[in-house]
Amino acid sequence: MKHLLIPAFALLLLIGCSAPKSDNTFTINGTVNGSTDGELVIASFHNSIDSVVNDTVEIRDGHFIFTGEVAPYGGLAYITYGEESEPYKGDNQTGLYFSPGVTEIAFEKGNVNQAIVSGSRQQEIDECLNKFYEEYWARQKKLRADYEQGLISKEEYDRQADAAFREFPATQAKYVAENPDTYWAYRMLLSLSSRYDAEKCDSLYTLISPELKADDKELAVAIEACLATQPGKPAPELKGHDPLRDIDFSLADLKGKYVVIDFWATWCKGCVMGLPHIKELYDKYHDKGLEVLAMSSDYDVNVWKQYMESHDMKDYYNILVFEDASTDQSGRILNDSRDNRQSCRYNVTFIPRTFLIGPDGNIIGDLEGEDLDKKLVEIFGE
Repeated sequence: MKHLLIPAFALLLLIGCSAPKSDNTFTINGTVNGSTDGELVIASFHNSIDSVVNDTVEIRDGHFIFTGEVAPYGGLAYITYGEESEPYKGDNQTGLYFSPGVTEIAFEKGNVNQAIVSGSRQQEIDECLNKFYEEYWARQKKLRADYEQGLISKEEYDRQADAAFREFPATQAKYVAENPDTYWAYRMLLSLSSRYDAEKCDSLYTLISPELKADDKELAVAIEACLATQPGKPAPELKGHDPLRDIDFSLADLKGKYVVIDFWATWCKGCVMGLPHIKELYDKYHDKGLEVLAMSSDYDVNVWKQYMESHDMKDYYNILVFEDASTDQSGRILNDSRDNRQSCRYNVTFIPRTFLIGPDGNIIGDLEGEDLDKKLVEIFGE
């Protein structure tokens, strides 16, 4: 953890001017080297699970101060610099976890993403995990290089890669278990719920603080969906209108067939790169009993339709994840809320994501890449 060095008189002045007014008051004291009086710092505060507040302050004598109320478990602020900056956009910003009390942040003008933060336990947790990520990916890069240079066998490479793959979410889960009263833990567990052992996620949720659970509108639902989409469970229903076939359609219509459900979108580069392989699987196994249901998260219905028409996707089924797919005059989805996303029934928080459903309507697995290929060979043969 880097420590912020500020002249003692300045530190006393900042803290003295911003003493917390209540147990839930936060203060973010900022120092900007090379700044000019009157320049703006913009912040978007996630002050609780369901609250976002935007604020702007001017720099004076190289300093700025944000203050306000935050939930007991803390929040996340996106700090951007300059009048032309916008929250969530561009490189001239940084994310900052904060809690009730005083947090210090310092950066050079134009280098907000290199900010040094102190006084925030949640930020320290995040930075510790970021160091783990850096070390993890460095190890994976070396492992790959050793294999490509013939220093280790394919079997040894697979063994180490598999062990590392399991280590990644296990380490994240460890940090959640050690810090269950933080907004950071809430966000991390929400991410883990879509790619970690469902029962372990459920166990971690029992540790989450009562204050977080009281405000939670998403995590409990995500873990419930995770538990409900384990192998052997009935596949949640999916339905919608297929514009290429001009039919209303539901997953239940395909009972008796094996079904690959592909969650994707035209704006997702990884999804688009994977579509040719989905088509290959359909062409290879369709006559043996395989169907494909492509579930798009596109907000612009016209873009979605044009893409499908120009990429020969008419052979298999295509519907939107939005149960109510009503659009405005420009063709954009009107209701993109979580409650309207059928993908949430499968706890899909990232794409691409693929599930394989059996003829009995039960989930075979959340599979992708080689795992999906191997399972289909096991079912249908080469």
